[in-house]
Amino acid sequence: KTATLSGDCLWHLKGVVGGYSNLSNSCLRILEVLASSRSNGITQKELRSKTSLSVRSVKYALSILKNENLILEELILSDI
Repeated sequence: KTATLSGDCLWHLKGVVGGYSNLSNSCLRILEVLASSRSNGITQKELRSKTSLSVRSVKYALSILKNENLILEELILSDI
């Protein structure tokens, strides 16, 4: 599966948030939103809205969090 960082995905928190002092403020803000989200994931557009971060900052933070294995990406099949 080839993952994309477009708005066609749902993002999920993979585990417990805490002890990530090496992460940027943008990454921490996204982790906070994911941790407080009661839904079945959140889109990149919703993350931008809830964090007031720029498109570029959200994409970069998501790529870091994904590489650190802290979040999961789920493709929205209805968008394909």
